[in-house]
Amino acid sequence: MKKEREALYLGGHKIGYRAIKGTERGVLYKKNDEEVFQPCTSFIQDMLTGP
Repeated sequence: MKKEREALYLGGHKIGYRAIKGTERGVLYKKNDEEVFQPCTSFIQDMLTGP
C-alpha cells in the first residue's frame, strides 16, 4: 500500500490520507488506533448515507 504525504480534508477537518492499494485508490484513516483502507467508491457512499 502506498500512502500519499498530504492529508485529505473534508469541511476543514483532517479525515485521513489518499492511498493506493494494488490498483485501487482509496482513503487511509485511523479508526480505534488502527489504520483502515477504504476504497473511494465505498468511502463516498458512506459519506453520503451517513452513520
